[in-house]
Amino acid sequence: MSNPFWLLREIRAYGKDCEVVEPESVRQQARADARSMLVNYDRADNSLARTD
Repeated sequence: MSNPFWLLREIRAYGKDCEVVEPESVRQQARADARSMLVNYDRADNSLARTD
């Protein structure tokens, strides 16, 4: 698959109910995207928890 952008965009709609199994390169990209999203949520949670 030369450019998995649209495939990854489509499967994100399924959230936790979807897992990319193959090809490995697309699986790795889906994993990296999920981790990036988690970092955004963690960052937001940390900024809300501040008591300046």
